[in-house]
Amino acid sequence: MSPSCPGLQAPAAMDGSLPSAGPESSRTKGPDKGLLKAPEDKKTPARRWGRVKAAHPSLNGYRNVCPPLDEHRLRGLYFDVVLMQEMRRPTEPGRKQEGGPVLNIDLHIHTTASDGTLRPAQVVEEARGAGLAVIALADHDTTDGIDEAVEAGQQLGVEVIPGVEISAEDPRGDVHILGYWMDYHHPDFQSFLRRPRSARPERIAQMCARLTALGLPVAPEEVHAVAGDASSVGRPHLARVLLEKGYVENMEDAFSRYLRQGCPAYVKRFKNPTLESIEHIHAGGGISVIAHPGLVEDPSLVDTLIRQGVMGIEGYCHTHTQATTERFLALARAHELIVTGGSDYHGAMLEQSFRLGDLKVPYACYEALRAAKKRIRMRGGRP
Repeated sequence: MSPSCPGLQAPAAMDGSLPSAGPESSRTKGPDKGLLKAPEDKKTPARRWGRVKAAHPSLNGYRNVCPPLDEHRLRGLYFDVVLMQEMRRPTEPGRKQEGGPVLNIDLHIHTTASDGTLRPAQVVEEARGAGLAVIALADHDTTDGIDEAVEAGQQLGVEVIPGVEISAEDPRGDVHILGYWMDYHHPDFQSFLRRPRSARPERIAQMCARLTALGLPVAPEEVHAVAGDASSVGRPHLARVLLEKGYVENMEDAFSRYLRQGCPAYVKRFKNPTLESIEHIHAGGGISVIAHPGLVEDPSLVDTLIRQGVMGIEGYCHTHTQATTERFLALARAHELIVTGGSDYHGAMLEQSFRLGDLKVPYACYEALRAAKKRIRMRGGRP
């Protein structure tokens, strides 16, 4: 975390312990010990910062705040320290509005733009019915469903965060990287997403040929018919064809017998490199997050993504046990990562055993993302 003020020192421990700097006479006494003295005028930024500090005990270790503490620096301190430190550490399952119900969110949902079965507007309708206050669309390598979802969200009172799930690769394996609030209309970002999408039709054709050679004839046209208007045609669409033709018992059977890596019909496809994926999200003013990290086979790949500058990690998802969630929450605290959560909902496509809204994601995850978005804007559009 980069302080907004050169004189701001981060605490050495969570209890706020830090050797004090400067003579005692240069700092205030009592509850605001550690802050430089300020005029008694309650409207001065230093006094307002004192009240912020008093309201957030975790700031007790932030001492030697340099003068002049003007309004711009005060806002920088607030977003850097209060929001990005405290809100990125959610532990409660939800948050209540003043006099209102507990708010639930879902920051990882798919639509017919990739491999979901619901159109973007239908997803928003279902989210509203499930009591979700905030959702994020995260289709695979495409943002084609966002505008429809945002418009529906405005009509139905559901906030829709523009998102994407990028299929990325590293020499040690594949990983999915979520992007939020990036400039998804920018030509460079769209060109970046088209690179992996352009390889999908050829991959489907090759997999169909392998299945046909195995005695399970499937034509690429059948797969594209199931995919409909989807920008990203993938293995779930092919698995659906296998199920409809009676070749497999269910979707999981299709993947475990034929379509998963190492199976006879699997064909590797092009994916964008992890570092480029993170950089393109950041270049558009977005926030990068590791998707369902519990599914990453090589744990060292998660460490690599953190070193490459990823900003967050999806701590809450259906594929995580409680122990797995706690492990990634601890990792987020250790590396000051934003914690997010999402169901990875695909509608009826993957025969998932949960419904939209079943996963309880702390509302603080949304607040952390929103705080990061504001901080990025204050810095000119770059994390």
